[in-house]
Amino acid sequence: MKFKLDTDRSEVQFVVGHLATSGVKGKFTIYSSTMETAADDLSDAVFSVLIETGSVDTNSTQRDKHLRSIDFFNCAKYPQMAFEGVYVNTGNIEGKAYVEGELTIKNITRNTVLTVESITKEIDNKNLPKYVLNLTGNVNRKDFGLRWNAISELGGLVISDRITMNIHAEYVVATEHETHNEEAVAE
Repeated sequence: MKFKLDTDRSEVQFVVGHLATSGVKGKFTIYSSTMETAADDLSDAVFSVLIETGSVDTNSTQRDKHLRSIDFFNCAKYPQMAFEGVYVNTGNIEGKAYVEGELTIKNITRNTVLTVESITKEIDNKNLPKYVLNLTGNVNRKDFGLRWNAISELGGLVISDRITMNIHAEYVVATEHETHNEEAVAE
């Protein structure tokens, strides 16, 4: 069965260390995702995600402009980042599950693991299955060519290399019409 992300109820957020003591929080506002699975427990789930890099929002116009520039995402040349992954249930006592896959930013692809912090299956108002996932993960921004940094007045780096991702994803059944439209757009 094919599911699509309900973007009205989902969030793609991140936190990056700033000046060694604080964190800058941000989010992406334009993204899409599909999930395909035949198993109720998602054991065979395959995920596909696209995020518009120009939709980065840290609640600072100046900082967002810098993030969209050649120093970071270079949105003019690389307008999207992508993630392709599969669901993996470890079967261990903690019951942790993961989504393992490949994250591509600026045409650089790296293996990435997202931890599934929680997952619930619900029935929506159309009597169809709906999945709600909360995921976290960490990436090193330099692994994707996001290398800009500066030295603060106190001698430390302004930006941490580590980025923490927090994702709230609600997947609803995709209609046949939506499935065909997405395939047509992809071609």
